[in-house]
Amino acid sequence: MKTEITNEIELEDEMNPDFLFSTTWNDLLIQIVKGEIDPVQIAKKTLADRGLNEANNYQYLTWKPRRR
Repeated sequence: MKTEITNEIELEDEMNPDFLFSTTWNDLLIQIVKGEIDPVQIAKKTLADRGLNEANNYQYLTWKPRRR
């Protein structure tokens, strides 16, 4: 299903920012609005967990052996 946005570009629903929080619980949205949760920091952490940086480039992790 495609949705039109204001600048006449059609986006898939999954890529449309208007639907970003459509499945987010109200309690979490309220915490975001109050400034109790920083969605930008969460997005950065999620990208890092996926091995990506803000430019969508793969970040190579430096592996260090654990000391015993």
